Amino acid sequence: EVVDVIIRVPPGNPTHPFHKHDAKAFIIGEGQGAFTWSSVADAQAEVPQFFNLETPAVRDTFGTLAAFTAPTWTVLRWKVDSSMPVFFHCHISYHLAAGMATLFLEGAERGFAQGPAGA
Repeated sequence: EVVDVIIRVPPGNPTHPFHKHDAKAFIIGEGQGAFTWSSVADAQAEVPQFFNLETPAVRDTFGTLAAFTAPTWTVLRWKVDSSMPVFFHCHISYHLAAGMATLFLEGAERGFAQGPAGA
């Protein structure tokens, strides 16, 4: 399974250093302005110059584009290889404490590994 995640940064924000636990992700696109498309495929078709599918950067920590006066967006893509909860968060401590984080339940449809009996 391949996952695309669109990170939208509203105006008035600096760059956000995000971190994905477990495995790295490809940074396949980023741009200035609002992400107005209904899918990544639609965006790629309309503005291919903002996407790199040939040699995308692969990272577990990356910065979004700063959005001081206008919104920006970043598109991540990764392949789900295992079944586990994966934590994704901003590395700015007070952003993390304020809730700028999520948990991806990767491979949940396959079930998660069980711990030892009685644990």
